[in-house]
Amino acid sequence: MFCIRIFLKVFLTNRKLQWDEHLSTYHNLTPRERIILKHITYGQSNKEITAELHITEKTVKTHITSIFGKMKDQDYT
Repeated sequence: MFCIRIFLKVFLTNRKLQWDEHLSTYHNLTPRERIILKHITYGQSNKEITAELHITEKTVKTHITSIFGKMKDQDYT
C-alpha cells in the first residue's frame, strides 16, 4: 500500500492535492486496476505482470490506460 501511495503522490504532486484527494483517486479504481497499479509501483514490466497474473499484455495495457484515464478525469481544481 505504501508504494501505491508514493506512486500516486509522485504522479499527482504537480497538482498540489491533499491526501484525501489522492486516496479518492485510488478508491475509484477497480480491484483489478489496483492490482495492476501495485505491480507497476513494484517496477514490474507489462510482460512480468502478464506472467504473474496470467492475462494478456493487451489486457494489462487496457488496465493501465483506464488507470491513467481515471486519474486524468478527476476534478483537481
